[in-house]
Amino acid sequence: DILDSMANDIEESVRFAVSANPNVSNETLKRLVNDEDKDVRHFSKEALKRRGIKEEQEETPEQAIERKLKKLLVKNQAQFLTLYDQLSDKPVEYFIQDMKFDDLLYLVVEPDARPEILSIVYKLAQPQSPHKMMRNSKQHLRNRIGQNPNTPIEILEDLMNDYDSRHGITMNPNATAEMLDKLAEADHTYHMNIINHPNTSIDTLEFIKLENTGFKPFSHRDNIRDNAEGEIEDRIAAGKK
Repeated sequence: DILDSMANDIEESVRFAVSANPNVSNETLKRLVNDEDKDVRHFSKEALKRRGIKEEQEETPEQAIERKLKKLLVKNQAQFLTLYDQLSDKPVEYFIQDMKFDDLLYLVVEPDARPEILSIVYKLAQPQSPHKMMRNSKQHLRNRIGQNPNTPIEILEDLMNDYDSRHGITMNPNATAEMLDKLAEADHTYHMNIINHPNTSIDTLEFIKLENTGFKPFSHRDNIRDNAEGEIEDRIAAGKK
């Protein structure tokens, strides 16, 4: 639900607009009753009254801390990990496991994403995970985790066996020459990214050039061959292997 996701927005003005929207769900309004912004709280309470719905009991101090920590997690993962250890005895998974796809995606595309956070989201994004995401949403998350430079090497190695999501590895600066070589052999649709990857070996570039030789001039495969050949020449001129 779009309004439900917007209710988690960092900007108070966005959350206020959600509380004023006639299509917002009762559940979202009940959550906004405890918002940190007084105007959002007030408008949500009034909206519930107009609908004849009783307010939920006020949140406990512990619930307030958890709510603020969940919001901080989306804004700044490093700060969250520092404060969470001081303020909560719950595991980090507790704050992530019920997040919706959009918030999980935001966590994994962060350039400063923490490895421990990426690892938790990776588990939630597995096909057999009980998280209620659509299959293609889990697949997309795994692909984006594969792209993040902070993703642990163990996860990249695991993704190598994930046909649906391993494409992201070709855009990860930490992908090894061995990984790129195996991916080049596995699927020609990865070739262009592999050509442009600084860790790709000349042997792999030669393989890509050969695999894309003999196709119609100016076709996509022929263009890949030209790019591989150009990269090989540049590497040789620079004295690189």
